[in-house]
Amino acid sequence: MMSCSDSPTPARNGRGETRPRVPALLTAILAVLLLAGPVAGQVTVWREHWDAGLDYRDEVLAMALTPEEDIIAVGFTVLQYPMSRVAIGIVRFAAGDGEIAWAKTWQATAASADYPTGVAVDDSGNIFISGYSHTRSADSTDWLVLKYLPDGTEAWQVRHHHLLVDVAAAVVPDGAGGCYVAGHSTNAAGKLDLAVAHYDADGNQGWLTMLGGAANGNDAARALAYDGDGGLYAAGYTWTGPTDSSAYWLVKLDAGTGDTAWTRTYSGSAGSGDPRDDRAGALALGPDGTVYVTGRAGEQGTWYDATTVCWNRDGDRLWVNRFDAAMTEDGATEIAVDAAGNAYVGGYTFDYYFESEMDMLVHKIRPDGNTDWFRVHDSGFNEDDSCTAVMLDEYGNVYVAGIVSDNVGCLDWAVMKYSPAGERRWLHLSGVYDEDDYLFALLVDSRGHVYAGGTDYYLGDDDFAVLKLGQQDVGVTAVLEPADTLRLWAETRPRVRVHNHSPVPQSFPVWLYIGNFYFDARHVADLAPYDSADVEFNPWLVRDVGEHTVVAFTALAGDHEPANDTARAVVTTVPAWELLAPLPPTPGRRSREVRDGGALACSGDSLVYAFKGNNTTEFYVYEVGRDSWRQLDSVPRESPNGRRKRVKRGAKLAAGPGRVYALKGNNTLDFMYYPVGGDSGWQWLAPYPTGAGRRVRGGGGLDYVPTMNRLYSAKGSNTLEFFAYDIAGDSWLQLADVHPGPRNRRVKYGSAMTWD
Repeated sequence: MMSCSDSPTPARNGRGETRPRVPALLTAILAVLLLAGPVAGQVTVWREHWDAGLDYRDEVLAMALTPEEDIIAVGFTVLQYPMSRVAIGIVRFAAGDGEIAWAKTWQATAASADYPTGVAVDDSGNIFISGYSHTRSADSTDWLVLKYLPDGTEAWQVRHHHLLVDVAAAVVPDGAGGCYVAGHSTNAAGKLDLAVAHYDADGNQGWLTMLGGAANGNDAARALAYDGDGGLYAAGYTWTGPTDSSAYWLVKLDAGTGDTAWTRTYSGSAGSGDPRDDRAGALALGPDGTVYVTGRAGEQGTWYDATTVCWNRDGDRLWVNRFDAAMTEDGATEIAVDAAGNAYVGGYTFDYYFESEMDMLVHKIRPDGNTDWFRVHDSGFNEDDSCTAVMLDEYGNVYVAGIVSDNVGCLDWAVMKYSPAGERRWLHLSGVYDEDDYLFALLVDSRGHVYAGGTDYYLGDDDFAVLKLGQQDVGVTAVLEPADTLRLWAETRPRVRVHNHSPVPQSFPVWLYIGNFYFDARHVADLAPYDSADVEFNPWLVRDVGEHTVVAFTALAGDHEPANDTARAVVTTVPAWELLAPLPPTPGRRSREVRDGGALACSGDSLVYAFKGNNTTEFYVYEVGRDSWRQLDSVPRESPNGRRKRVKRGAKLAAGPGRVYALKGNNTLDFMYYPVGGDSGWQWLAPYPTGAGRRVRGGGGLDYVPTMNRLYSAKGSNTLEFFAYDIAGDSWLQLADVHPGPRNRRVKYGSAMTWD
């Protein structure tokens, strides 16, 4: 337990190091709808706690998501005060309800003090933990790496002691069941070297690389990233000479061998008398192999700045962003980069002269290195506020976590969300009155849920605490109707599909408008979490010819993600009858018009196939989008039985999957298909059944029924015969005769058929 009157432990940054405590009618109706109801953009889904069973301190320092998007939280649990015996705690929380799937503690020896600095999970669910272990003395630490299986079984541990101080500060999976680890280790001269190692799936060390800077001082890695393509990047600092003089240090290694590809340093522009203790604390990879490193650097005339440097994969420096909030000291501790190369940097700004406090700082850097915007959060109680984590979602929103002061001088959790443009969407504060609560870890899953982890006072002591925040979010996912093309005076019911992206039921209005002549609204009541519903609007009678935009959108007050609120479609309305391009004349001979045997079949929504008939073998395709005809391979005149006939009365076309089927008619039984791609020309199929002895001549029909994957045909020719063609078996089946009707007539000229 720790009250506000106690001396608090130093804030940690999740990597084991001590961190400074940084402080129109439609418009009117919509306005009414948006003001009705709550305006909060987030809701608390659950808050869960864990401790090791002792009334001491348990604290989450880092978290990672599993492939199932459960939460792995790692931290420390105190077994004996004054923190002389400390174990590492590893807990798996279920994302849905926060239930603890399993919890483990790890301790090197019964008397050791062990701390994690980072956690990572690979695509198979293996869990890797970096850290350090005090086993020999308070001033001596061992390098520590742990692997756990998805069910919480310990797979292996690596603990080594080089000389004095060894710390594994960061870990990333290698994609093959092993991991890469970076940190520092003491060399023979008693100084720290930057250290990077690889361990395979069984915990065997593949290689260990230790690098010392040119000045032979203390050098260390604080962050690590793997590009998945053989490039491994470690960032930290290297000593450059006089007391308190150091520089950013970025090292690229070959992930397969550990060989150094290149090293780069950055020293601030500080002049004589300015600070020179430049330290990089965070690293992120961007698009096209770019590498972003951020931290604090002494810059001329501005004391320490939050300085971010970008290099390409070859080590060429692209730009430097020196951010000065016009206070006294600025620094960066967190960074996240989106797919476009925008960097979001979290840190602190310290005003020594006026309020003597630190405030939370977040700023956005464009891909060209220029600052887009910055925001400072001050709790307003003249105490320190610190940024401890920065995350992005798929829409480019930035989430910032930290520790802020409250009105009784205690420390609380703070999670806030900013849009890509820097607009703060919401702020979530939580804390136990008259107690200090620390927040160090932050995650955002694929659904936009936010998980925060740290410690808070719970049932008499300070426990592991993980909080899930859901965000109010609904949207239109698709316009279902109207779609494609409609004829003038047709009537349709507009219909859209909406989805509730949030973890609680939502009620909200849905608006739809077509062009500038139709709009309607519907109310969706209590749509279940993560559920979808189809919403139907009043009928639309087509009165205008042309191309019209259909826009549908939701209007939920406090919706956290406007980007998915709206869906659009385009519908084309055409006259009821429209004169199209005429069928081409017969080439090379006396032009013939369409007559007996002319037939049409539609394939998809863009191609119409045609027989000209009239005792020809001409076959065409009409491309709807171009309003143009193209002649295809002529229909074979000679049948497999040797008879030579052209297309005439009784010919039929029907389109099926990838084929256009044809009856030649003209008193034959010829049946064939033409591939839609046209790559193999006409192919003969089983001839039409003779039935009672008549051939195909006039009347009847041919249609493809998708649900049966069959063709159906009435023969016509003054009969009642009705058949089905089995495509897979290339065979015909005689079915029940066509009903003769009240006048007892057979199927002949003028008859037609279709299916519904």
